Amino acid sequence: MPKVATETGWPSTNITQNQQGKLWVNVFLSAAKKNWSHTFSYLMFDEPRAENSGYGLFAAEPSLNTTTATPKLSGTYIHSMTTIVHDTTSAFTPIALNCSIPGESATVHDLLQKSNGTYELAVWVIKLSGRVTPLLLTWAAQSRPLRSTT
Repeated sequence: MPKVATETGWPSTNITQNQQGKLWVNVFLSAAKKNWSHTFSYLMFDEPRAENSGYGLFAAEPSLNTTTATPKLSGTYIHSMTTIVHDTTSAFTPIALNCSIPGESATVHDLLQKSNGTYELAVWVIKLSGRVTPLLLTWAAQSRPLRSTT
């Protein structure tokens, strides 16, 4: 049976827009890592008159005119993520690549291969702090340190 996440979201009234954006990216990456088939947001646009202000990916507009709505940081983060992982087709056979992160948790990364043969490595950790976390990524026989600032 396919698994889906519905009505997901956090109001930016209780946390910062930066934190909200990180939570959204985490939700989509974690759902993909777990092979969930669909993930839905609670609201696309803030609806302050409906007493659920802050949940949207776009800031509330007085007229709620969706053609002029301004994206919040969460909307920008999701747009950036989907732009990076976008592919033109899923009709190809992925090729395995030896990649590991020592001591990783179950949802810390996902390696995505595109139809043109390139790979995208999504690295994240479920936390809201702004600490710098050093990572050592191992690609086949090569290693190089990276810094994360999120």
